[in-house]
Formats: sequence, structure tokens, C-alpha cells
Amino acid sequence: MTADVRVAAVIVSTVLFVLAAVGFVLACERRTGPLIRITKPLMMPLLAVAYLLASARPTYWIVAGLLLGAIGDTALIEPDRGNRFLIGLAAFLLGHIAYVAALLAPVLRDGLPEPWMFLAAAVLAVAGRVVYRLLRPGLGSMKRPVLLYTTVILAMVLAALLRAPLVSGPAFWLPLSGALFFVASDTALAYRAFRRPFPYAGQVVAVTYVLAQSLIVTGVALGEGLALL
Repeated sequence: MTADVRVAAVIVSTVLFVLAAVGFVLACERRTGPLIRITKPLMMPLLAVAYLLASARPTYWIVAGLLLGAIGDTALIEPDRGNRFLIGLAAFLLGHIAYVAALLAPVLRDGLPEPWMFLAAAVLAVAGRVVYRLLRPGLGSMKRPVLLYTTVILAMVLAALLRAPLVSGPAFWLPLSGALFFVASDTALAYRAFRRPFPYAGQVVAVTYVLAQSLIVTGVALGEGLALL
């Protein structure tokens, strides 16, 4: 593939992703209808294509995370049917594990974390406990799955933090911000599902989710080097 064709393909896939994401945000409050059925399953595959074309050294854990996100997105279009909520939860859980693997791989290869990062792990553990206690009254039989999910998503934040000695600038801050947006998105989603709805909950979940995925992928691609340059 020539450089011009690659650039054009990245632009097209990125524009299509943005259009799908905008359509998803506009349709998400109702959670049904043709617009969300079309846009929601398409977002992450389009982002995966853009990432594979743009990165000089793509990490296939990232691609796995995006494709698992697409499975979760599709399952959660109608979460009340059958076991779709559990399927969506499992897909996103595995997707977060894939992101942890992608973010940790260079850390494990290139050296041990700085001592201050153990304090960061303790802070994240406290934050996770606060979120879990907030959700616990409404969890019922979902207590253990939600506790596991909370642990994994906070591990993703920690994995993004551990990259601090290895990368700087946007390559560090974008994945960390994306991981934090994932915490915000999944906390809002869980609060709506297990405690009570709140105004504009659908838009809050959708916008923070799209930002989370976009920032993680963009930051990782920058750290790997862009094939377009």
C-alpha cells in the first residue's frame, strides 16, 4: 500500500468512525431503533481499521480489545433479551484485559515501575472500593461479577500509569485519560443499571465511552509511531 493510499484509507475510516460515533450518541438515549442498530456495532471495527493503518507497529491486543468492544456494543443494544447483558459484560471485561496486556507489555519488557506508582495503586484501590460500595445496594446476584469488573478496569488505569517512565506527552496522557473515561463511563452505566436512572445518562455513558476508546487507541498509536510519517 502506497503512502497516499494509506493516508486516504486512514482518513476515510476515521471519518466513518466519527460519523458512527455521532449517530450512536444521538440515538443512545432511546437505545433502540435503526440508527443505534447500525452505528453502535460499526464504531469499534472502524476504529480498529484506522488504528491498523495508522500505527507503524500495531499491537494486536489493542485490536482484540476493539473487536471485543464491538461484541459488547452489539450485545448491549438490547441488554434485556436473554443473556445479552452478561455477554456484553463479559466481552468488555475481556476487552479491558486485552488493554491491560497492551499497556503492560512494554513496562514488563523494559523495567520495573517507579516506587511512587505503588501509592497510585493504593489510591486506585480506595477509589474502586468507594465505587463498589456506591453500587452494592442494587447489585443483588451481580456483586462478584461487578467486583471483578471494577478490579480489572482499575488495573487498566494502573497499567496506563505504569507507562510513565517509557513514554511522554500525548502518548502517555491520552491512554491514561482514556482509561479514566472508561471508569467514568462504566460507573455511570452501572449506576443507571443497578441504582437509578439520572438525567442524560445515555449521553453521558456514550460520550465517555467513545472518548475512552478513541483516546486509548490514539495514544497507543502515537507511542508506536505513525506509519503515515
